[in-house]
Amino acid sequence: MRVLAILLLFVGLKGTTFGEEPIQSTIERLATVQHFAFGGVGFAGTTSAGEKDFRVIRKDPWAIAHFARLYRDGNIQAKLYALAGMREIAPQRYQELAKPLRESKEKVSTMHGCIVADEAASVVVEQIAKGDYDSFTRRKKLR
Repeated sequence: MRVLAILLLFVGLKGTTFGEEPIQSTIERLATVQHFAFGGVGFAGTTSAGEKDFRVIRKDPWAIAHFARLYRDGNIQAKLYALAGMREIAPQRYQELAKPLRESKEKVSTMHGCIVADEAASVVVEQIAKGDYDSFTRRKKLR
């Protein structure tokens, strides 16, 4: 009976390792993130919750599918995190997804250091395109 209980516990944890939450929770949280922020933010210069969730998704073997879903279902901040991820791992898909936002007048809440601002999504898309966030999104930096 104990063996069965232990087996059921491991089956229930599929997709996670000890100490990690299921990727689904991470995607759902990033889909409603309040600010698009990479790098140190706030008075303490800590990594934003959005960037931490981005990193978890970026390291997942199904990252392309997760970012596509995030782009489809998430708020504007989530869409931009998805674009930042797709730019490196799926450049063709990135180009398709970025196209409608390049001319968007929609505002996105960003955070740079201690500064919270509303910027045009098109401006942030151009920053992503120029590689302004590459040092935060590259796989070698995420390990």
